[in-house]
Amino acid sequence: SHAAVVTMESDMADSGAKACISVDNAALGQALGLAALNGVPEGGEAVLVDSAPGSAGVSRRLTEAARVLEEAGRSVYLCTLSGGRSLAETLNATLQARRPDAVVAFEPSALEQAAQLAQGQEKPPLVYGTGATSTIASHLERSSITLSAAQNEFAAGYLAVEAAVRSAKKREEREKMFVPPKEKK
Repeated sequence: SHAAVVTMESDMADSGAKACISVDNAALGQALGLAALNGVPEGGEAVLVDSAPGSAGVSRRLTEAARVLEEAGRSVYLCTLSGGRSLAETLNATLQARRPDAVVAFEPSALEQAAQLAQGQEKPPLVYGTGATSTIASHLERSSITLSAAQNEFAAGYLAVEAAVRSAKKREEREKMFVPPKEKK
């Protein structure tokens, strides 16, 4: 028996996944970069939060946002987890040292932390990102998050199940079509 693997967020077709349910990560990164352009003056700086090193989806978003910002004359600083420090410690140290005009986070937990930490800055940067948690909604209401691109996780879950079922049905149809040859006596 073979499992029908369907991934969410990162395409793993090369590893045998039958489908990937995800936003267009490149387009999402571009959209976040374009949104951040509004809050970062020419020559200003945006901190991009790489909170999931190794995640193909987050990496693609980050790469595209950086390209958009840099092409428009904005500086980009990549805040990446290192040295065994938590994201909150790493991001707080980056905000204190760099004092950016904006912070862009590419997944919900990083956006929540960025919003919380930005509030503690003398001149809080604008915060952009992706996610739709109740904490993010609260930050949006208080304007501590400027923009969040929300994904419909509920619909994505249904699409993933549908893709897995489709894959399993195709396998069953192939197995039914195979009729072993009769043995000669």
